[in-house]
Amino acid sequence: MTKLRAISDILDYLAEGRRTIHYTGWIGYLNLGDEILLEAARESFAPAKVVWVKDYGNALVNKLIQRHPHELAMLGGGTQIGERSPIARFEAAVARSKGGFVFGAGVTPALDGPVPDWLKRWGDVLRPLEYVGTRGPESAETLRRAGVNAQVLGDPVCWFSQPPGYWQPEPQLIGMNIGTSHGHMYGDERKVQETFAWVAKALVQAGNRVEFFCVWPDDLETTRRVAAEAGIQNPVIHQIYEGARVFQEAVKRVQVFVGIKLHACALAMCAGVPTLMVEYRAKCREYAGTMGTEEFCLRSDTLDGARVLEVVEQLKQRGPLVSAGMHERAQAIKERITALARTVLARHGW
Repeated sequence: MTKLRAISDILDYLAEGRRTIHYTGWIGYLNLGDEILLEAARESFAPAKVVWVKDYGNALVNKLIQRHPHELAMLGGGTQIGERSPIARFEAAVARSKGGFVFGAGVTPALDGPVPDWLKRWGDVLRPLEYVGTRGPESAETLRRAGVNAQVLGDPVCWFSQPPGYWQPEPQLIGMNIGTSHGHMYGDERKVQETFAWVAKALVQAGNRVEFFCVWPDDLETTRRVAAEAGIQNPVIHQIYEGARVFQEAVKRVQVFVGIKLHACALAMCAGVPTLMVEYRAKCREYAGTMGTEEFCLRSDTLDGARVLEVVEQLKQRGPLVSAGMHERAQAIKERITALARTVLARHGW
């Protein structure tokens, strides 16, 4: 981002006025998963304006930002609540707003043993808020250990639940998403990538076509390497870093989607695409639970290529039934999001 663009963004933010909702989330890094959560917040809470500004690390700029008031502060989706999280940023936003709420955030699991200090601190911040809605039941239960009256809202990505018939699969077309977690993964990251390459090669040898979906620039090198190791020349790689529906328009053509990044899989599911999700962190299993697809969620540290192929075949055979079940779950979450937005907006005079 150029210095001129940064200055323009800051001035636009400061000019928005108080009747806005401040959004806290990991935004501005071209990670599709995080960008679409802000997109969902903006669409579902219209006509209220949801705003955010990047942290530029400048003391004077931060001072201006921290003095800007808002009607509400929103903690967005993604795993925002944990030991490494934007608690200071959100707490400051709440302090300069009339109220605050949590919009489907995930929580690092802490269901056993003593309540950790980071959870206690988050409890102090969240208890006074008018609503705390989490991504799933494990997140809600963790917050309840800190005395927070947390409700299960569901992942905000379900705002993009598409109607029946949106999924229009081309036979034998498989979508694949792979990437890096910079070491934050169950098991050995390189072995997981090697398994994806083996699976892609086996799928092509069995007469399938494989197209890759890259949802973060940091994942592009890994995606290209996996395609090369699979022997796929001139691979089709969809690089989509912004726009939920742009991704869904591309992915709705695949018969089965095999992915590792949570919101790549989640967007595919919300498009009705039968999906095998690799659980590289606890958040993947939590989302699969809300969608009723736990049997198609495989842990990365025990990932077996032959088992992946078995599940892909199951999803091919049971595709329409799996698609209908996911739609029902996603639509229920979308309806909860709609009800929450209407309640919050009405309470604050929008």
